[in-house]
Amino acid sequence: ATSTQQARLYAYDLKEKEWASDWSAEPMVLNLESNAFTGDATSEDWDRDYVDDAVYFGLNTGTAAATDGRVARLRLRSDQGAGSWLSAASIGTLVDVQRSVIGSPLTKADIYGRRWVYFGTGRVLVGSDNANSQQQYFYGVKEPINTDYDLTYGAVSTGTLLDISNLRVFTNPDS
Repeated sequence: ATSTQQARLYAYDLKEKEWASDWSAEPMVLNLESNAFTGDATSEDWDRDYVDDAVYFGLNTGTAAATDGRVARLRLRSDQGAGSWLSAASIGTLVDVQRSVIGSPLTKADIYGRRWVYFGTGRVLVGSDNANSQQQYFYGVKEPINTDYDLTYGAVSTGTLLDISNLRVFTNPDS
């Protein structure tokens, strides 16, 4: 499964049953990757004001033999008021993992209020995907914050992530 066009996002107003009026007459073209397609998306209301703050999804490129991709973030601006939360939206990268991300990311806040995005890599969309021998991963990425603990919505480098592949968990401490 490959794409020969730019990925696009659309916004539909479920209440008015029409394309969202504060978005655009056209879909948002995602210029983060050429010849791309999106994976499943999930939205999150981090500040619990009943308006979503971000939408996370995989942005995928490459071929079955060499997949590529990242987790992208559509930042919705609930702080801009009801009239422009969507028109002031911006698209960016959460983390470039250089692997396909097809499944919907899972968002959670921990007991300390840190905001996490969990996702796995890999795909099986066409038969030739089964022959892919790239190592696949499962990630837990914290949304970046500033010194005031406010979200920056910046990108996270894979070099800053902690590899816990060899972590072992025991139910019996004597094991």
